[in-house]
Amino acid sequence: MQTAGSQSVMLGKPDYRDNFLARRAESDDRTALEWFRAAFEDAPWPVRWFLLAGWRCVLLLHLELSGSSGNILGWRIFENQASLARLQTESRLMTSRLSLELAPDSTAVWTTELWYRSRTGRVLWTFVGILHRRIVPHRLRQAAKAGRNH
Repeated sequence: MQTAGSQSVMLGKPDYRDNFLARRAESDDRTALEWFRAAFEDAPWPVRWFLLAGWRCVLLLHLELSGSSGNILGWRIFENQASLARLQTESRLMTSRLSLELAPDSTAVWTTELWYRSRTGRVLWTFVGILHRRIVPHRLRQAAKAGRNH
């Protein structure tokens, strides 16, 4: 069980889960949330546009208005600690949660978890997941590179 504000959310075991790792520079003092901001908000505009279009138009994810301190590129900040941040959103197809943990061994671990709400969501992710598994490691590497220049 996770607590988000006054709501308790019980999702159980995810239907899909993956992890990607990046090495953190010793001098990188950014929080997990700052890593997410670097990965999403500092991406070139064509990448941000592609992500937003895929999330909204393909996965039908409900995104909040960007620019609010309570979200990152439309994803609601679900949990925010210095070494762990979680973003969450949902659609009629799935509930999606992204976690970024700054591990003690100087790695950053990005985890994606999905809970399907329909067969369509599961089938759709079969194809979208291929892109996801290429984009996330790239964005994580870019965030790591930004930390070396930090």
